[in-house]
Amino acid sequence: MKQKTYRTAQGRVVDLGAMIAQNETVRAVGNMNVNARGDIIDNQGRVLSTRGEQVNRNLNRQTNANSGPVPSSNRAPQQSLPAKLSETEQLELNKTQREAKRDAVVRGKAVELKGDAPTQGLAAAMARAEQLKDQE
Repeated sequence: MKQKTYRTAQGRVVDLGAMIAQNETVRAVGNMNVNARGDIIDNQGRVLSTRGEQVNRNLNRQTNANSGPVPSSNRAPQQSLPAKLSETEQLELNKTQREAKRDAVVRGKAVELKGDAPTQGLAAAMARAEQLKDQE
């Protein structure tokens, strides 16, 4: 054990390393039923499970769940998506959608955009600013 000696305000030397080693099998204060090492003990002070066993059990529970695929969410798997559009096709689609939305806004109707058109965040804000600029 490491030497942990400290000098008190009254000048006495206290060896905390020896004190820890001497009392590591004593029941810890509290309601967790453990000793100073962290071993789970029963009412008579007998060790039921050591700290090392607890660590290994938790590690195995976290890492060796099973060898199958791990689901990433509780949602049902999505249907297969259509093939990705090329960059020019996507720009053209976004332009036609913006024009359709602008025409609908002028007429007072709401239009649902399809495809990869931005609906939130900075891209959506920039698209809205572009729409306002186009309207002027």
